[in-house]
Amino acid sequence: MSVLFAISLLASCASEHRSSVYTGPVAAPQVAYRIDEHRYFEVVPLQDLACARARLFYTDTRQGIHVDVATWDRVSKGKLSIDATNDMYLVTPIILSSSGCQTGDGASDQCASWLYYSRDAGRSWMRALSPLYGRVELVGATVYVGTLSVDTLDLSKNSIATKDWERHSDRAFIVPPPQKAPIDSSPHCNPNARGIYHE
Repeated sequence: MSVLFAISLLASCASEHRSSVYTGPVAAPQVAYRIDEHRYFEVVPLQDLACARARLFYTDTRQGIHVDVATWDRVSKGKLSIDATNDMYLVTPIILSSSGCQTGDGASDQCASWLYYSRDAGRSWMRALSPLYGRVELVGATVYVGTLSVDTLDLSKNSIATKDWERHSDRAFIVPPPQKAPIDSSPHCNPNARGIYHE
């Protein structure tokens, strides 16, 4: 008898889960950041809001790459610069772990800041915990994160850990310019009419 009760309870839970799947209209995808004419990040909504409840995809039309990278919902605001001559290393904006994270240059104790990166031209993506968030610049294999203080990370290392970040607090520290500037200077998403009130 208890076995039958357990089976019926599991069946009930499964049917509730199925009914909670969103089946309404879905907003159109849009390009959020262009490196060059063939490489870009795209916001792909999962519901009718254009810029929320969405995923961040990387696309390279020349190499036939279209990969789901991370959530778009908690993308950190700020500059993103990926050197357009770089054909192996890629990074996303910093993705915050919680919508309650404060904006700014440093992460709070309740906030994890993730840098998603690729070392194979965008075919596969990994993530590293970032001590700072905000501006992200990639020149060669080195990524620079932050505004007042700048953390650097060498993406060419075989394995990356939090201890591999190097802090530069000197205001005279200069991030080298890209050899070729990307088309866009920051990620963006244009909300739809519904999103103006609900995103």
